[in-house]
Amino acid sequence: MRIGRMNNKITIQSPPSGRDSTGQTVNVWNDVRTVWASKEFLIGKEFYAANQTQNSVEVKFRTYFYSGMNKTMRIVHGNDTYEVISVSDPEDLKKELLWYCKKVKK
Repeated sequence: MRIGRMNNKITIQSPPSGRDSTGQTVNVWNDVRTVWASKEFLIGKEFYAANQTQNSVEVKFRTYFYSGMNKTMRIVHGNDTYEVISVSDPEDLKKELLWYCKKVKK
């Protein structure tokens, strides 16, 4: 992993859970971590390979490994929000995570 390319500050959020005092579902995403990541737009072979098993994968974030991360989460980068399509530890070494995402339309 090239540390110098990890120049994008992202926030990983977990989905809303629980209910408020009136019994309504809470619709607020919770910040889990703010971390540095590299951001790569998927083009060519990698884009097509990722889309064979995924739906509309547009971007890949690369972060250090953090346990408990999963595809129910989302990523916020600047003013953009990304739905996580898949997250994986590519070499099962617990060193890095690859987040394949698509931008959420506002």
